[in-house]
Amino acid sequence: MVKVEFENTKSQLKLFVTGHARSAGAGPDIICASASILAYTLAQCIKFYEENKCLNCTPQIKLEKGDSEIICKPKKDYYEEVAHTYWVTQSGLMLLAHNYPDYIQIVGTDDKS
Repeated sequence: MVKVEFENTKSQLKLFVTGHARSAGAGPDIICASASILAYTLAQCIKFYEENKCLNCTPQIKLEKGDSEIICKPKKDYYEEVAHTYWVTQSGLMLLAHNYPDYIQIVGTDDKS
């Protein structure tokens, strides 16, 4: 099962995606592919924020098979914008979990609704 966890505070935003859906073999597993592309998209957005000097420090980005972590600390003036990007990713992952509850689980959510 894919487990997704968001851990957001006033100064730091985190996304963890771990595990495998096992809804099909490696490659044709659309649930894993969908969760992965959402994590990869968030990671790329965070890299853009870093390039544009919107973060307080270098983000922590780990993208490996079955194990993704994306952690950043936005500057105060950019917090809402960066948090919104996490929220969009969370929305996609929650939709995926809603449609495929046997394969993906949301472990935690942030306080942005």
